[in-house]
Amino acid sequence: MKASARQSYEEKTLFLGKFCAGLGLTPNSLTVSGVVAALISGILIWNHYFVAALFFMLASGLFDILDGATARFTRTSSAFGTVLDRVCDRYAEFFIAAGCAGSGRVHPVWVLFSLFGALMAS
Repeated sequence: MKASARQSYEEKTLFLGKFCAGLGLTPNSLTVSGVVAALISGILIWNHYFVAALFFMLASGLFDILDGATARFTRTSSAFGTVLDRVCDRYAEFFIAAGCAGSGRVHPVWVLFSLFGALMAS
């Protein structure tokens, strides 16, 4: 039987969790680091530093991958961690969207539309 896409993803990222656990990083610290990276990205977007913002946006996404992989590897998944991850994901999306709105490069209606879509998907 073929593994689902989710199972395949989880198996392929488990080595990242092992690496983070070896560094003493916890899933929740990685989640919070992702939000901080998104906040920095939003600030950079607001101030028109788009290349630097992209770096922090990618870092935020990487932290989002690492937190789950680390929780799976260390078997420390919890209801609190799941809720923290989901709430922090919404804040990360908000910070980046706010940066886009504040930069003046994107019409605020599109920012609202994207935030509504993010909320509907969650």
